[in-house]
Amino acid sequence: SDLSKMPKKYYLIALEGRERLLGVNDTWTLYTVMNLGNLYEDLKDYAAALAYYERGYTGKEQALGKYHPDTLDTVMCIAFLHMEGLKDFTKAEAYYRKALSGYESSLGPKHDDTKDCARNLAILFCWYLNDRSKVMDLLNYYPHLMCKVDDGGAFAEEHLQVLLELLGWAELGVQTSV
Repeated sequence: SDLSKMPKKYYLIALEGRERLLGVNDTWTLYTVMNLGNLYEDLKDYAAALAYYERGYTGKEQALGKYHPDTLDTVMCIAFLHMEGLKDFTKAEAYYRKALSGYESSLGPKHDDTKDCARNLAILFCWYLNDRSKVMDLLNYYPHLMCKVDDGGAFAEEHLQVLLELLGWAELGVQTSV
């Protein structure tokens, strides 16, 4: 529709101006690149979204470094796109693992961004791959995923019930922490 073309038009104008004035790898330019990726993902144009996300990743890696949280957030966007949009679960796992490794190195295993990434990887293992062994490995390293309260990285209670069923623990009466 014409309405869906409006934001794209303005983002492209903004991108052109920022590239010209600030350079292609300036962080403000790269935020616009990522916004275009988000827009294309919302429009379900996954190939275009991926192209903008990959461009954003390359630029952020050069401008900010491999382990900068903004760079790793972009890796997470790519992982999520592969999981939700492209249904390429092998690539989604690889990108989630890359982001998780980076978050652990730069922020530590207890940081909220690291926990969020671990949670997304667990969701991939549970709901998309139905892989109990990978979930167990992840839970051994990130036991906070078994908490009931979604306080920045833990499963919400309705998701936890599905996880417990997948693990075969629900019928065993396993209790979760509050």
